Amino acid sequence: MDCTYFQNDSGSYVAKRLPAPKNATIKIKDASDLDELKEELREEKPSTEQDFKAIYDYVFDEDYCYDVDVESFEQTMCANRKKLLGTDAWIKKYWHDLHLFIGDFDIGEPELNEEPQVVEDDFANTLIKAGVVEQVTNIEYEHWKAILRFEKLPQLKERCKLIGIKITNKNKDALIHDLIAYEEESPNTLESPILIKALPLLEEKITALYGLYINEFKNALSEFDYPKQFKIAVWDEATDNAEGDLRELLQKELESLSPDKKEQTKSASHIKPKQTTNNYINNEDLFKLTKALDIAFEYEDANGQVTFREFRLDAVKIEVENVYFYGWCKLKNAHRHFRLDRIKNGIILTETGEQFGIAEFHSKYLSQNLIDDQVTQIANKTVKTKFQKIKEGMQDNKKFVALMSETTDYFLDEAKKSLKTKEQLVTKESLKPKEEKDNKKKPGIIGIIIGWYLGLTAIGGVFTSFSKGEILAGVICFFAIGILIPPMLNKINSANKKRAEEKGKSHSDLTQKSANIIGFIIIIITAIIAT
Repeated sequence: MDCTYFQNDSGSYVAKRLPAPKNATIKIKDASDLDELKEELREEKPSTEQDFKAIYDYVFDEDYCYDVDVESFEQTMCANRKKLLGTDAWIKKYWHDLHLFIGDFDIGEPELNEEPQVVEDDFANTLIKAGVVEQVTNIEYEHWKAILRFEKLPQLKERCKLIGIKITNKNKDALIHDLIAYEEESPNTLESPILIKALPLLEEKITALYGLYINEFKNALSEFDYPKQFKIAVWDEATDNAEGDLRELLQKELESLSPDKKEQTKSASHIKPKQTTNNYINNEDLFKLTKALDIAFEYEDANGQVTFREFRLDAVKIEVENVYFYGWCKLKNAHRHFRLDRIKNGIILTETGEQFGIAEFHSKYLSQNLIDDQVTQIANKTVKTKFQKIKEGMQDNKKFVALMSETTDYFLDEAKKSLKTKEQLVTKESLKPKEEKDNKKKPGIIGIIIGWYLGLTAIGGVFTSFSKGEILAGVICFFAIGILIPPMLNKINSANKKRAEEKGKSHSDLTQKSANIIGFIIIIITAIIAT
């Protein structure tokens, strides 16, 4: 691969999609998501071609990592760029009418229909001139019936009047029957239509177009030194869009690049995907599911096109800017990953048909399927650092959608809950910053003890020389210090803590200091009054 394509004017490597072929008659477009590549380039800052290639190959290590748009056989032929069809341009003009003679040839399943057909004169004359049909001169009753049924009732009545057939109290079928009977008795009374029958040459021409379509793919993929995995993704996408003979031809090209694709020779609707997960499941950054979930959703790609996807969800991956679902896509019949923020109108659980919002789907299903072994990963220092980076990134990135933040927090909370039950792992407290643990003390303990002591001293005045007023003051101070102050300080501390957590922190230094200062001032005042 020519890595200079990914360099900007200053020589730095940037994240770009692979170029589309310019000279080919077929359109191929790389629509892959570049977020992961951008993140790797920001972190690694490659300075050599070798370093960049290593990063690129790491991000796009499998064909399913690419999202490609490939022009279908029908789109390519009907575009007829650079006069691709040559003298057979009539195929483009009458593309949709050819189904009468050659079946579903547009998706790769040609089936020659040798039954005579009645078509418009221009269409019939064009096919006769091309030599792919022959005219049938002997028109039978059923052919006449099919021809006349295209006419409206007033036209049929007018025909009957011209040749003296009675039309009173007769419906359309009766009039048609009378007209055909009259034609059989008096030939050439009715104007004969052109009746044509398809020849094997028509099927040969269509089959030849399949080979032309495949050659255009090869020409397009030779314009740039595309990575092997991208080429596999292109052939795979083209194969998924075809059926029958065309699919078999495309499948051979796919298998020549990737022999392990042999298992995908049938359409997605007839294949039961493997229940084992792909190699990506071993990635430590993924949340794996103990039980795969069959779901369906509407997905909007990078071009804004929305498609309906049936999907087996195997794992979830959290990045700084996005959350991804990993698993098996039935539409593409391959492993795929989807960005959560591009899923539209919620998620359908295939088994029950229920539809959920993103948050509701998480709480009802994903929380039950997180594998316990993932807790070990979270306890690992590097993973903890990554999670902290994710949360910081969400706070700093104003464009980050609220849904991503909610989703990431959900997984973090689930992981932390699991840590409580794992004695061999670090506790939830160990995941918090040291300042937070140090600050988590009850407010004003020493101050409260001093307050109690001064209060008792005031009460003790009863046995000395205190007057009745002073005794009453001492009693009031005792209850004020011993009963009212501690709960009040705790309430103040709790409120401060809640406000601090809402700002993204678990504590603030002001919380502890303010509580201690307030407590100390109240104790001094009450002690003075008491004495």
